Amino acid sequence: MAWERPEELNGKIIKRKMPCGSLWVIVGLDDKGRPREVFLEGSKAGTCRANLEGEARLASKALTRGEWEDVVDAWKGIRCPACMRSIGMKVAGDEKEEVVKHPWSCPDCAAKIIEKIIEERKEKK
Repeated sequence: MAWERPEELNGKIIKRKMPCGSLWVIVGLDDKGRPREVFLEGSKAGTCRANLEGEARLASKALTRGEWEDVVDAWKGIRCPACMRSIGMKVAGDEKEEVVKHPWSCPDCAAKIIEKIIEERKEKK
């Protein structure tokens, strides 16, 4: 049976810097802290906005049924050429060079965020 969304929902909004711009992962949580919907929003600087919206809509359908592990499994490890090209590169920071570290793609990033929310929930029990 699918979960029925209430009119108001608490959640988390997480911003991550990606090679093609910023990614906002908005995760709606039910009253027990379980992820029940997700929105992916990219910056105007070049993220694949239509793909992000499609991915989030499909994932939200699974999340309403409580299938967050399936969403994480499906998204984790997806590789984006723009992300993969920049991993390990050195970029000038404010005071020193920094090695670029980020997820392999926007869906991979969102999967890691949902996974972290699930782990935090388990630790609170």
